[in-house]
Amino acid sequence: MGYAVAGALFAFLWTGGADEPAWVHASRSAFLLLSLPPILLPTNRRLAAAFLETTKPARASA
Repeated sequence: MGYAVAGALFAFLWTGGADEPAWVHASRSAFLLLSLPPILLPTNRRLAAAFLETTKPARASA
């Protein structure tokens, strides 16, 4: 769920300023690429723990 929200946010921000200069797109992309991994880290840890603790990995990965 976290990655879907991040992807939707990234797409919205990227397409929002179609007539802006290239440096604005570059700074926006750099900000997102540097800020999203720390935000999504708890989600990744929770999913990895659920996957490692389950006896049926197919259910944890869904």
